Amino acid sequence: TAFIENHKIKSADSNKLYFSVVNRNIIKNSDYYNHVVEGNTLLGSQAFFRIKYYPTENTMFEGGFYLLYYYGMNKLQNVLPLITFSYTPVKGLYFIIGNIYGPLSHNLPEPMFKFERIMEDPPEVGAQLLYDNRWVHVDVFLNWRYFLLPDDYDHKEKFTGGVTSYVNLINPDKRVQTQLHFQLLYNHKGGQVDTLKQPYITIQNALLGLKLGYKLSGFFNKVGANFYYLTYNDISAHKRQVFDNGYGLMPEVYARSKFLNLHAGYWKGHNYIAPIGQALFSSISYRKDY
Repeated sequence: TAFIENHKIKSADSNKLYFSVVNRNIIKNSDYYNHVVEGNTLLGSQAFFRIKYYPTENTMFEGGFYLLYYYGMNKLQNVLPLITFSYTPVKGLYFIIGNIYGPLSHNLPEPMFKFERIMEDPPEVGAQLLYDNRWVHVDVFLNWRYFLLPDDYDHKEKFTGGVTSYVNLINPDKRVQTQLHFQLLYNHKGGQVDTLKQPYITIQNALLGLKLGYKLSGFFNKVGANFYYLTYNDISAHKRQVFDNGYGLMPEVYARSKFLNLHAGYWKGHNYIAPIGQALFSSISYRKDY
């Protein structure tokens, strides 16, 4: 939750100005010895400097800049502007354009979205529609990852779009909690103005999941289990992937406290590919020598 921003607009903030600084630091070492993905060490810091202004009780403007620094380099890896406009016409419904609320806010599991992308990728930018209340949450988003200019010889237009949602099947205030999740994710690589003369690629990943939770009053304040069924489909006109479609199964159990989170899961994948997911869950190799 430390990586998830609050998107809500409060009427009490109307005509107020805020300045915020957010700092994230990550040290993660991954030593892998397999044919799927090479190990790597990720050490770096991020900083977000923002000015937020609420001109009315249902609108918000935000501007600022973003910095990324990888330890051991003598220069900043990334410096980007941050611009967001958010509008809520009715309670619980939000329209956002510019820097959207992501990536972990989309609540995608690691087989669909790799956690480390919060440091590796720039802040998401595009358009987003959010709706949430006590029973339902819906997130429709478009993250424009690479803007293509005419005669760009080396790249393809890239964007990720999707829908993530869940429904509380039981009153969320009760001790027992049950959620039904549905997620749909598209990764597209194409465009009409490049000169590479390669066919476009569109990969679809989907998820149907059930989350069960039970609130406790002891050291662990919550225990539960999650059950996910994930699918992969190459929906490109000219298919270029190793597999046209596949699936994955992932049950998990967890226990959470104020100071400690314990988590265990099992993954079974068959012909599964997810372009922005954690590579270890994939059925293909991302190493050049395999």
